[in-house]
Formats: sequence, structure tokens, C-alpha cells
Amino acid sequence: MSSRRDDPHGRALLTDALRNKGVAFTREERERHGLVGALPPGVLSLEQQARRAWEQVRAQPDDLAKNVRSEPGDVAEEFGA
Repeated sequence: MSSRRDDPHGRALLTDALRNKGVAFTREERERHGLVGALPPGVLSLEQQARRAWEQVRAQPDDLAKNVRSEPGDVAEEFGA
């Protein structure tokens, strides 16, 4: 991810749906983009986040719960986004 002057920085980056990687930002990227302390300390790749979210949806007891679980924002909030 390049860092240009007009790119979002800090919390503004976390509200940018196209650039926000949640906890997939590396420690170096967090420092460069002013995200230190704005995210949980752990780093999970986008693939790991997707796998974890899919496992949580699959673990729901019925289709209604799976649908409610997959509402926009639910998964993102869990990952600190």
C-alpha cells in the first residue's frame, strides 16, 4: 500500500472501505499510516480474516442466525474496523 499525501491517514483510513484492511495492516503499515493503537495488536491476513468470519457463520445453528451474522458491519466490528 503506497502512502501518498492525499491518501487517508489514521482513523480516516479505517473508514475507507476500499483501503481498510482491518487487522491485516502490518506493524510497519500501522506506523506509517498512524494506526498504532487504533487496531488490536494482532495481525491477521485478509485470507485469515475471511476464513475466521466464514467459520463463525458456518457455526451458527440455523439459516436465520447465519443471515443475521453476515449483516454488513458485524464482522468488520469484530475485527476492530
